[in-house]
Amino acid sequence: MREFWIGLLAASNLVTAQCEPFVIVDNQIYLSVIDCSIRSPAAVIYELSRDSGNAKRHSSYVNDRSLKKMNPQCHPITNHNFRTYQAALKAQGIEEEIDVGHLAMSNHFDSSAADSKIANQFSNLAPQAAKFNRRGGAWYATEMIVECQRDVEPLIVLAGVLDDPSTTERDHLAHIFGQTTADYWWKVIYWQDSMVYKAWIMPNVDAATETELYVGSYDVSIKTLKEALPISLHTIELLIEAGVAQAGREFFSTEVKGSKLMCRGITTDVG
Repeated sequence: MREFWIGLLAASNLVTAQCEPFVIVDNQIYLSVIDCSIRSPAAVIYELSRDSGNAKRHSSYVNDRSLKKMNPQCHPITNHNFRTYQAALKAQGIEEEIDVGHLAMSNHFDSSAADSKIANQFSNLAPQAAKFNRRGGAWYATEMIVECQRDVEPLIVLAGVLDDPSTTERDHLAHIFGQTTADYWWKVIYWQDSMVYKAWIMPNVDAATETELYVGSYDVSIKTLKEALPISLHTIELLIEAGVAQAGREFFSTEVKGSKLMCRGITTDVG
């Protein structure tokens, strides 16, 4: 069985080929597949076990030196005066709020200051609707599910963005960062001991809420997700081949009360 987990996480098997416009970057704590056409992560994959750290989030966003050295044209353009997407939008007089969204939550890598810094590299970041990203939003809800469930059993998490090139009305950052505002964000959680998964494709809009997530509005099967992705992820292929079942609500239902998380009979901290 251990060979199966190794196959799920093997960098060499992550995609069928490392070819344009996709580049694989191994950042030690996560693997990132960059879609160079939008300078954003098509996929990020990482493994989590019980939370044992509480390092502070790194204070700024960081260029990914490996990616810039390997394929500088795939890295977001960062040689300008804007530290965040919000500042860039305000400078253009645009009222829409776009956060610097993490594919893999920064708090999932709080075991050390070094890991926290790696989590803030641009190979793990993309433009994300603010309310979708923050408390009450669907993406934030998935992050809390992961944060709580990791204390119950080890997880493998995959996340990424999907962009429709024909939709350009929200691509306010394209000429500054070289990044479009992707139309969708997706996530898969795989429970390693229980051998079940949960998958979502969520619209990158403020209206994508935690409530909609829990009523099943964004639920997809692993096969449906595979068909939507622009790359072939070996991890997804293995889950399909193994016939892994979808997780029931009892696996992912997570309640947030202040700084506390409750799931599957345990109470843990957000931190």
